[in-house]
Amino acid sequence: MVVRRSAVAAARQINLNQKKLKREAEQVAKLDLWCTEHDGDGNGEFDRDELRTLLNALHPQQPVEDSMLDELLERATGVYTSSLTLRGDKNGRVTKKALFKTVSQYDSYIKDQKRLDALFDRFDTDRSGQLDTAELLEMMRASCSDDEAMRKQVGEGDVAFVLEHCDTDGDKKIARDEVLPMLAIWRELVEDIKERHVSSGNLLGADGKQPGAKASKSSSISCALL
Repeated sequence: MVVRRSAVAAARQINLNQKKLKREAEQVAKLDLWCTEHDGDGNGEFDRDELRTLLNALHPQQPVEDSMLDELLERATGVYTSSLTLRGDKNGRVTKKALFKTVSQYDSYIKDQKRLDALFDRFDTDRSGQLDTAELLEMMRASCSDDEAMRKQVGEGDVAFVLEHCDTDGDKKIARDEVLPMLAIWRELVEDIKERHVSSGNLLGADGKQPGAKASKSSSISCALL
């Protein structure tokens, strides 16, 4: 029985590795194409105008706004970790290495904007135009309602993390225009922890925790990555 389980786990790991290699190859091909078509000076980096041209070519039905370019460039050129936050330069350059992530963030913005506007209105219960910590926690849980295990894991640690990285004016609240970048960052955390659990074989149980893990009052998705 143990041998059979080991064989199944090994086969699953091989399959995951193959999918990862395929995904990475597809990303490289896209990056090369984007650089060929939109990196005007051919230096391997995208300035503000080049990034605008690329995003508008990918989403011609919704031209990118200046405020969104500011956010994307600051995110791509800054440092955002659990221990250090250095805001980037809205007039900086996005490296080829960071470009795919930046484009993916904008793709998420476009895809989710209407749904997130509705979510914001739903959870802004006091109609203040901002989400306080309690409202933000409920919104974050609702945004992953299709994954019950992850929804149960969302806690105060996650709220503190996204506030630290996305609360631009430091008022401990999230305004409507801060919601999209906030959820983009938080989703990266969720996807990262999912990938780590799968690749290590520590799949989440039905309760949203690793098998054998003890419950913790302060547990959260963000804490699991620190």
